[in-house]
Amino acid sequence: GLYAVAAPLGATPGAARFAFGALSAALDGRAGELGTEDLRAVILDAQDQWESRAGADASLRGFGCRLAVVVLRSDHLIVAHMGDCGALLIRHADVIEATRDHTARSEPTRHHPRGRRLILRAFGMQSNPEIRRWSLEAGDRVVLVAEVRACIPDHEIAGVTSSSIRADDVVSVLVARALERGATGEVSAIAVFREGAVG
Repeated sequence: GLYAVAAPLGATPGAARFAFGALSAALDGRAGELGTEDLRAVILDAQDQWESRAGADASLRGFGCRLAVVVLRSDHLIVAHMGDCGALLIRHADVIEATRDHTARSEPTRHHPRGRRLILRAFGMQSNPEIRRWSLEAGDRVVLVAEVRACIPDHEIAGVTSSSIRADDVVSVLVARALERGATGEVSAIAVFREGAVG
């Protein structure tokens, strides 16, 4: 299976929608055949298409999205990401970070005493996705998140995921908690249980 989450950079979600559409079209029926470099090529091709579109339409210039994509196989998963959308592998209530955020902090200022979070890689910004392969074990659960980890610590995400019977419950709880705690972006989550349930 193919799963993805994205969060816009800038005022429009156009890049995220375009990325989903381009990836779905390119991977339709092929996700199970892809290796890490195949997935990289698909994402870079989709990014080139977006940049061509933005080159022809000034209203799209400067916009992109943070992106995380997972290809799930029977015994492993392949994770590609750019920015701070990410994937966590939950194994027996333990958290394995399947992605590392591509972010940095700016210098503190009067208005932002702790500095601003800067995105170092993004779809649509001529970035190369980071791609990793992870082996799976029986009972593993995978959670993809956009904006959730800014409000909910990993150990809490793991607790919700490992204690839930249905994948749908994981998603509804994480999104609700993120919104309650002041998430300001477009919050989304996907949970995939190794036994086949998806939320």
